[in-house]
Amino acid sequence: MNNEQISKLEVISIACLLLCILPLYLYRLEIYPAPWFDEGLNFQAAKNVALNGRCELCSTEGCVRFHPAIQTGPTVLLPIALVFRLAGVGVLQARLVMVGFVVLALVAFYWLVRKVCSRGIALLALLLLIFTFNHEFTSFVYMGRQVLGEIPALAFFWFGSLLWFRAWKSTSYPTLIWSGLLWGLTFLTKVQFVILLPFALFSFWLLDRFLYRRLRICHFLVPVLVGGTCVLAWYGYQAVSLGFADFWHQSTALGSAGGLHFLHFSPRRTMSAVLQLMNSTLLIFGLPGMLYALGSSMQSGEERDHRQVFLAVFVVVWLGWYALLSIGWMRYVFVPAAVSTIFSARLLGDLWNWAGRRHRTLARWLPLTPGQVAVGGVIVMLLLSGLVPMARSIAGSPDSGLQDLARYLSAYVPRDVVIESWEWEVDLLTDHTYHHPPYEVTNAFTEGLWYGIPVSPDVYDPMAFDPGYLIVGSFAKWTGVYSQEFLAHSCTKVEGFGEYDLYEVHIDEGK
Repeated sequence: MNNEQISKLEVISIACLLLCILPLYLYRLEIYPAPWFDEGLNFQAAKNVALNGRCELCSTEGCVRFHPAIQTGPTVLLPIALVFRLAGVGVLQARLVMVGFVVLALVAFYWLVRKVCSRGIALLALLLLIFTFNHEFTSFVYMGRQVLGEIPALAFFWFGSLLWFRAWKSTSYPTLIWSGLLWGLTFLTKVQFVILLPFALFSFWLLDRFLYRRLRICHFLVPVLVGGTCVLAWYGYQAVSLGFADFWHQSTALGSAGGLHFLHFSPRRTMSAVLQLMNSTLLIFGLPGMLYALGSSMQSGEERDHRQVFLAVFVVVWLGWYALLSIGWMRYVFVPAAVSTIFSARLLGDLWNWAGRRHRTLARWLPLTPGQVAVGGVIVMLLLSGLVPMARSIAGSPDSGLQDLARYLSAYVPRDVVIESWEWEVDLLTDHTYHHPPYEVTNAFTEGLWYGIPVSPDVYDPMAFDPGYLIVGSFAKWTGVYSQEFLAHSCTKVEGFGEYDLYEVHIDEGK
């Protein structure tokens, strides 16, 4: 059967595989992993779209439309808002939308690898994608259970890449435009793609000019221009809605944060990022696979190998940015780690085929050669290395602290009392009056945590809005924003709920 044809058996097999892995995404979805700061920003933005039709973040200081702290774009927030309108507001409802994106991404990934490699490599790559990687922020299961933008962005990127590859054969402008539209959705979903995908395309264009000379300039310009137009349209809509002055102010804040997170060179952070990569599963089996695929593809004249060169260039560009210009957060490795499973699968698949040819004469009577048994053992070990700890974490002790805290607040805390908190996720489940530190405070603490820049005591005054209560959750504990001295002098602990501690504030003493 031709590799281009998709049989009913293949469709049924992939559908059965997806059904089998769904429990990894659905079991205890509401409480694992515990909702956190970045999810909370997306929760509140989607909740506000559902309730009042405005994409905004609200605090006692007022509501800010298109707040620069919102973690993802309309491609994710609008579907969640729709589910909130239809099925009510809740963590489970939001995360079920993300599971839908997971299925979409897995289908796109399998289809992409099938086109650029083969049916067998696609299946192996799909298994590696789901079950490998030893760090939570590079795990497709862990990330897929949260309201974050990475997996939806990958789904759009992979579908856009499929159409882009298809346009190579006949220079089909409609196909190039559709690929650009899908990449535009990628840009709107995760902002890193706005910088890194065009740079990867430019790098690949240079490589093509020197080595292959297969593609025309239109193959690069059309999708980039179409994708860029999607971004301009989105921000143009924001400018018209907000007015130029407010839009400029928010764009400046977004640019400042982007420079801090995405375009800031620090030798200290570079060293830390490289060390994290060296300790990750990506270095053990992802990087060798990518180097092998890149080297063998450059020596081949086949078009499908040329496509693999682009994907390898994309991974190299992203990892280079991660090491040199980002804050070095391991979550930023998720995208190249996911793409690198293509090359790992190809390396393992070629080793399997080589072992079968090389040693077949030594074991004619066996279904597998010793070499194939060894390669199969490596594959099983890789799959178990990710599956076992992840299954143990999902089935472990539940953390329903957010839900327990929300029930307590609804029962015992008046809604007009100000609650000071950095834990935006709490807003999803209650309608109390919250004050959250502004965006500039978050940036200041980011500089302190990642670059060692001391945070001035004047940056944030937790008593400025006369709170009656204070919530200290995982984000506040990680940043150390509330000192033990402040908590002991100005607050009395009321109750603990998992990661969350609720304090009553002594306003007079605090002042």
